[in-house]
Amino acid sequence: MPSPSRLRFNKTSLERLSLPTRGKRATYYDTEVLGLQLRVTDRGVKSFCVFRRSKRRNPERITIGRFPSLSVEQARSKAKRYLADLGEGISVSARLRNESLIGKTLDDIHREYLSSRGVSIVAVKRKDGKVVERPELGPNAKLKFFTARDYVKIMNRQFADWRTKPIVAITRDMVEARHREYTVFFPAEANRAMRYLRALFVFASDYRDSNGEAVVPDNPVRRLSAKRLWNRVERRTRYIEPEQLRDWWNAVQSLKNKPQYPSREVLRDYLLLLLFTGLRRNEALCLQWETSTFNAGRYAPSIPRIVRITSYRWDVTCWTLCAADAAPPTASGCSRIRSPANELLIRIDKLSTSSPRVASRSRHTTCAGPLPQL
Repeated sequence: MPSPSRLRFNKTSLERLSLPTRGKRATYYDTEVLGLQLRVTDRGVKSFCVFRRSKRRNPERITIGRFPSLSVEQARSKAKRYLADLGEGISVSARLRNESLIGKTLDDIHREYLSSRGVSIVAVKRKDGKVVERPELGPNAKLKFFTARDYVKIMNRQFADWRTKPIVAITRDMVEARHREYTVFFPAEANRAMRYLRALFVFASDYRDSNGEAVVPDNPVRRLSAKRLWNRVERRTRYIEPEQLRDWWNAVQSLKNKPQYPSREVLRDYLLLLLFTGLRRNEALCLQWETSTFNAGRYAPSIPRIVRITSYRWDVTCWTLCAADAAPPTASGCSRIRSPANELLIRIDKLSTSSPRVASRSRHTTCAGPLPQL
């Protein structure tokens, strides 16, 4: 008499199987294909698997799929192939693991790389209804937010059509062609994208198959170094020259709020703060009232002009910069300044015949001449 755990698998008999007690797992054996099993959990999950010892006497259990998504006939067909390989001494588990590693796409490596740095990618719905990807830093993140944001942008722009490609399918010719394509218009962006791609290949080089061999033995980005194709990008060292400072100053001072431009005075205070304190662009943009030193008197006594700036409302990073005796309001409704250059370019073009490129030189706040009188 056959054991209750041994039965001929069919749809009806498998649907009628009772669930095991809580915390237990029941195993049933097919009488038609020896080695084919069905494992049932206390939550009703039923999974086909194959269990057999190979010629090397190493037992292997390979999960085939879940019932009823996988039919009994399909499970038997897969089980016969796996059992034949195990009979010849081939490790099916190792082969499947190797196939999984080889099939990893560039997007898989990209997400695993960021995850190893404590960064996850979340989908955010914008006001226009479009869903975009943005990084989310964990408590022990090893990357800064702007660095992670740039990596996500690179994958969505320069490598958007490569994301679903297996990483082993990306060749040196493809890398060289893509680098040349972006070099025509954006040489610095082309270098930045390839540097990140190189980092992903270095990260993927640590993957090993069952024999200890590297799954990604070659880094195709090395082609750029071998042929010296990296673009020479000059470092920006532009300053506001003495003859240009008055036009720049007048353009900044002319920024007034209007119904269609309600944040012009915010941009004015932001630019003056850069000029008088020497803060870098992102340092000023990320400044918060509770962590700043203006209310501690470290800037105001040494630079009297800052006292006038702090009397204005300054919505920079979801906080408002007010007078020292004012309490910081809540962050609701505030938005961060993105780039004041466009507003300033318009004002300089109207007020001066100088080159409008003076506006972008506020990136480095050092001035080559005396400041105009307030």
